[in-house]
Amino acid sequence: MPITLKKFIDELSASFLLDEDQSTGCLRQFGMNTESGDAEAFAARLVEHGKITRFQASAALQKRASALVIGDYHVLDVIGAGGMGQVYKARHRIMKRLVAIKIMHTARATNPKLVQRFYREVEAVSRLSHPNIVTAYDAGETPGGLYLAMEYVDGVDLSVILQAVGSLEINQAVNIILQVARGLTYAHRHKVIHRDIKPGNLLLARDGTVKILDMGLARFTEDEAAEVSLTMVGPLMGTVEYMAPEHAANARDADHRSDIYSLGCTMYRLLTGHLPYGGDTAVEKVIAQREHPIPLLSEAIGDVPEDLQGIFARMVSKRPEDRYQSMDDCLADLQAIARDAAGCDISSLTNMGLSSATTVFDEGPPDADTTIGDQIELPPATLDAVGSMHVPATETEPSLMRAPTDSDEAASAETQLPPRRRGVGLLLAEIAIITGILVGIGLRTYFTSGPPPRPVGGGQWRDLLRDSDIEKDAIAGRWDRQPDGSVMSCAGGDDHARMAAPGTPAGNYQVRMVFTRHEGVCGVALILPLGPNDQVSLEIDGLKGTKSALGNMDYGVCVEADGPVLKPLVKHVCLVSVEDAGDWTKIVIELDGQELIEYEGPAAELHCADGWAVPIGRLGFGVHRQVSAQIHELSVRRLESGKPASRPSSMP
Repeated sequence: MPITLKKFIDELSASFLLDEDQSTGCLRQFGMNTESGDAEAFAARLVEHGKITRFQASAALQKRASALVIGDYHVLDVIGAGGMGQVYKARHRIMKRLVAIKIMHTARATNPKLVQRFYREVEAVSRLSHPNIVTAYDAGETPGGLYLAMEYVDGVDLSVILQAVGSLEINQAVNIILQVARGLTYAHRHKVIHRDIKPGNLLLARDGTVKILDMGLARFTEDEAAEVSLTMVGPLMGTVEYMAPEHAANARDADHRSDIYSLGCTMYRLLTGHLPYGGDTAVEKVIAQREHPIPLLSEAIGDVPEDLQGIFARMVSKRPEDRYQSMDDCLADLQAIARDAAGCDISSLTNMGLSSATTVFDEGPPDADTTIGDQIELPPATLDAVGSMHVPATETEPSLMRAPTDSDEAASAETQLPPRRRGVGLLLAEIAIITGILVGIGLRTYFTSGPPPRPVGGGQWRDLLRDSDIEKDAIAGRWDRQPDGSVMSCAGGDDHARMAAPGTPAGNYQVRMVFTRHEGVCGVALILPLGPNDQVSLEIDGLKGTKSALGNMDYGVCVEADGPVLKPLVKHVCLVSVEDAGDWTKIVIELDGQELIEYEGPAAELHCADGWAVPIGRLGFGVHRQVSAQIHELSVRRLESGKPASRPSSMP
């Protein structure tokens, strides 16, 4: 039932967005009144006049404005979300300072070791105050969980810029590396080692300042005993593509010289657009880091100053004792060659990165080629260009979502050493500490939901996910309901995580699933009912490497498709059209607007793959047991626009 205007005003008042007198004044200004006024129209006018944000309006319309208050902070917008926690753009209610605020999920806060890591992260960032490191302002606890308030930076991380431009000019890259070196020099002097330097953890602000993000894996050099107990909680910590050989062998052996190595790999990536070492698996990449010769910059990009090649080679020496022995020494050599680079304007790069990224969820479907990040995601209520508010018919809840770690490589996601892969383990390592100082990259569009599915033809979309009951509908795995109404499956367990959706689509229908794979490289699945007695599974990515497949490869028909590879922390949209004539069916599957699989043939030839079955007649979805993924939406509608599938006259 739609919210009344009176209740909407109460929501605004209870969350300290607008008191009753302010709301009454706005009503008079807009020529509206509480008796005949409409809550959605009033919300749209408030947003139009800058009284509240679109995100706040959506929360209040969903009767969840109380979620917008986190300690002394007012949530303004979502930056991103995921399994570890949520990140919001917020403003201090008294000081009016903008911050990026991250909350650890309540469920995670019950694990003492994760809480220990969280406080360890807080301690690490509280030690550091430097122009090239994101600043931490505040930390505390609310009924919603532990939180950390950080500097809000209007900018974009370097992985996004690299996706947009490929590689940088020498002066641009040296300028960036020089700034990172200054930040690391300061951190090392204060006995903090980062241990995960890479483009995705380096933020370029609009004014050209580079800031180091994500102290989540930081280590204190004077606290070896605590480090031993903490590193045993999860897997190998860090990102293999940028990881020093000694770090890959034993995380406890990573010291300040490992940061120097990672910074050298990052410099190579900025200059060439490629990683210094290849490999299809994590093991191959680690072996390459240890055994392959150091690449020459000149072979990748042509004319390179000899001094720059020498600095790079020393930074990425295989043995720690052959590298720079301190970040101070490395910084001195960088400064000696950086006279031209120091005056190089790199602020314009943010425009390239932002223009590449802002297509993600800006009032439209997600773009599969753009990364995303952390936290509060509210219901899919959106304002159109003329300012009217559209809210789905079914009631949804606002959510607290999470931000991206990194989409460093378009062709190669971050990998971890098996069996210590970036699944549960890195999740444990990151959550505790707040993956990020995932500052408020001022990319609201990274993390806001798109509008509800737009009907094309007959039938109205119904989001079954909002009506689901985890206790009743979960078949296997560990599922958690998120504040926005989405559901999260965490990696682990013996079986693939599966849920059956309430409701049974019949005849011709369409399904729209919006999902994000947070951890792991295996598949996300849809289970489609065919008639009253059959079902077929669709597994997206992770099959035989990176294939997708409709059906059971061991029995009957299995239609396979190469790629695309799901990127970590990116929202994907899968649209499936099913035309079912009983013994003959046609299924068309699209992923992010591109056709993935089409099948037309006997329905009896299609079967559900092992491990994905749900009760017959039910629509279902699932996540591989080695994957953590979030299902944001599962909408279904009758398909009335096309003719029902009919078997060809040549069929016996």
